[in-house]
Parts: sequence; C-alpha cells; structure tokens
Amino acid sequence: EAAREAWRRSLERRPNALATRNLAVLTGEDGDLEAAADLYLKADGLTPGWPPLAVECVRALLGANRHREVLRYLVSLPDRIRNQGRLPLLKAQAHLALGELSAVEAFLRSSQEVPDVREGEISLAEMWFRMQEQRIAAAEGVAVDDALRERVKRQYPPPAHLDFRMKT
Repeated sequence: EAAREAWRRSLERRPNALATRNLAVLTGEDGDLEAAADLYLKADGLTPGWPPLAVECVRALLGANRHREVLRYLVSLPDRIRNQGRLPLLKAQAHLALGELSAVEAFLRSSQEVPDVREGEISLAEMWFRMQEQRIAAAEGVAVDDALRERVKRQYPPPAHLDFRMKT
C-alpha cells in the first residue's frame, strides 16, 4: 500500500509512464483486469514506442478479453515495434480468441521466430492445439470439449518448429 500511495503522489506531481505502469501491475494483481488494461494503455500513451511496455500492455488487454483492442493497438505501433519479439505471438493469440483461424495459421506457418521462446514453453504448441480444436469443432458442428481436446492432441501433433514442450 505504501508503494501504491507513493506512485499516486508521483502522478499528482507529474504524469509519468513508470508510476502508471506500476499502478497497472498492482491493479492487475488486485484482480481488476479492466482497470489494469486501461492503466497500461495510459502508461503507453505517456511513453509510446517502449517495446517492453507494449508487450505488457498487450498482455493486459488479452487478460481483460479485449481482443479487438489488441489488434487496434498493435496497428497503432510503428513496424519496428509491432513486429518485434513476442508481439506477433500475442497478436496471433488475439486472433485465436476471436476465431480468426486463417490469421493464426499464417502466423504459425510463417518462418517468424519468437526470440524468447525457451525449452518448456507451451504457448506455440497450445496455440496449435486450440486452432485445430476450433477448426474441427466448426467443421463437425460440435463443441470444444475434453473429448475433442484429447482427440486433437493424439491426431494433430504440432510441427517440430512449434513444439518446445519438455518431453520425457
């Protein structure tokens, strides 16, 4: 609480991205994902073009289920930031949540590398599975349920370039 109060006082003196961002983190930890996303957007507006903050902002928007807003936000960024690091992966996650499978597939089949993916990370493989589940559910007119998820895992393994899961 002392930190929260210090950041609020800082903002009273002068709006700044770091105090706003820090309040966004605390707000998200308090469970108010909508307000946290708004604060991240405000912080980004105070320091546009800062790639780590852009990633945090997109993650907050995804966490608040503001998927269309993710896509609008990313378009507003300069190319040098929009296509950097983890942002293309996060964009594909927004497309997946919106059911825009062709955009997800284009990302997964591209040669674009996510530079900070490490052994054990499941985000790319999980995206592959979710895409396959949605595709099959739409084709067969069924809901995505546990049975379909298991079937997809057995029948549609992710390509090697997407599979960083730890294997035994």
